[in-house]
Amino acid sequence: MKEKAGWICQECGKQCRKPGEPFDTHRRTLTVAHLNHIPEDCRPENMKAMCAPCHLKYDAKHHAETRRKHEKQGI
Repeated sequence: MKEKAGWICQECGKQCRKPGEPFDTHRRTLTVAHLNHIPEDCRPENMKAMCAPCHLKYDAKHHAETRRKHEKQGI
């Protein structure tokens, strides 16, 4: 997914670090998001290359819902 995207975030268009490039910031780290939040579902249409900030923003609502669910369950 990352190579197919050319190491560019498919959400904001930011150029991210390629393998072997020196680390400078997590903001330039390219990740792959599972759009339906099911990690086992690796169909190409369920995956999108996103920089770390875009991925965190995309997952924010899901993480909040999961946190509330766990709090209710006492986990």
